[in-house]
Amino acid sequence: MKINSVKHIIIQVLIWGLGWLFILLILSSGGELDARFWPRATLMVTGASIVVFINLKWLLPNLYFKKKKALYFLSSAAMLMVVVWGMHSDLLPWNQKQRLGIDKFQEKTTSEFLEEPNNQKVNSNFRWLIQNLPPLIISLLGSSLVSFSRFASEKEKAVLQLEKAKLETEIKFLKSQINPHFLFNSLHNIYALTIMQSDQAAEQLLKLSDILRYMLYDSNEETVPLQREIAYLKNYLELVQLKDSRGMDVSFNLGERNESMRVVPLLFIPFVENAFKHSQIEDLKNGYINISLHTNGKRLIFTVENSKPLRVYKKDEVGGIGLKNIQQRLELLYPEKHHLQIKETKENFEVHLELYCP
Repeated sequence: MKINSVKHIIIQVLIWGLGWLFILLILSSGGELDARFWPRATLMVTGASIVVFINLKWLLPNLYFKKKKALYFLSSAAMLMVVVWGMHSDLLPWNQKQRLGIDKFQEKTTSEFLEEPNNQKVNSNFRWLIQNLPPLIISLLGSSLVSFSRFASEKEKAVLQLEKAKLETEIKFLKSQINPHFLFNSLHNIYALTIMQSDQAAEQLLKLSDILRYMLYDSNEETVPLQREIAYLKNYLELVQLKDSRGMDVSFNLGERNESMRVVPLLFIPFVENAFKHSQIEDLKNGYINISLHTNGKRLIFTVENSKPLRVYKKDEVGGIGLKNIQQRLELLYPEKHHLQIKETKENFEVHLELYCP
C-alpha cells in the first residue's frame, strides 16, 4: 500500500506553502509590504514546504508507519532545528542578503534603527527563532494528521477489498458446486419422466438448462433484473418437487413487484435451500414451506417460512451455505441497506429479509 504518492506530497507542499504565504499577507501591518516582508515570507514558505516534503517523503513512510516512532520524533525535532537554523542564521548567504536588505530599509526610515545594541540584536534573533518555529511545527503536525487520515482510509479500503475478494471466491466456489445433490435428483427425476414418456420431460429438462445457464453465466453480473431471479426460483421449486409424485406443501406467493428492479444474483436461493433441508417437506401432514416476495417502492421484502420436524434428520450437507455466510454476504453487498430477521420456534423457522435497492 503506497502511503504518500507523489501527487499527494505535491498537493500538501503547495497547500502548506501557499497557506502560510496567505497568512503572512493578512498579518502584514496595515497590508503594506516593505523590504523586510518578501525575504522573510520566502524563507517561511520555503521552510514550511521543506518540512512537509521531508516529513511525507521520508520520515512518515520510513519511520512512523514502520513502528519506529521514537526515531521519528527525534528525526522530526532535528529536522525542525536544521530548517529553523537555515531560515535565520546570518552565516548562510541568503540570510546575509536578507540582513543587507533590511539594513538598507532601516537607513531609509528613521535613525532609531541605525543604532541597534548587541543585546537587542540577540533578542531579535531569538524572536525570529520563536516566530518561525511554531509555523513549522504546525506544518509538520498538520501534514502528519492528513497523512494519518489518508493512511487509515486506504487501510480500510484494502480491508474491504480483501473481504470482497474473499466473498467473490466463496461465491465462485458456491457456483462451482451447483449443489450436486439437487443436480443429481433433478437428472434422476427427469430420467424417470422420460422412461414414463411423460410430456413434462422436455419441459423440465429445459428448466434445468435455464437454471444451469443462470448459475454459470448470468450470475457473473453484479446485479440482474428481479424478474430473472424470480424465474430462477420458480424453476428451482418445480424441479425440487419432482422427486415426490404425491406433491409437496410448497407455496411461492408473488405480490406487487417491480420486476425491473436490480438485485444481486443468487441472493435468495440459500434461504430456500435451507428451508428444504430442514423442513422435512416429505412429511405430507406436517411439512410445509411458504415463500413470499414483493416490492414497495425501492424496498424488496422476501420471506421464507418452513416447518420443523419433531425429530432431527441428518441430511446431505453438500451444497448451500450457512446463515453466517449469508449474513456476511449481505453485509458486504448491501451495507446499511438491508434488514435480516430470523425467528425460530419449536414448530417453525422464519426468515424475513428487507433490501433497499436504489
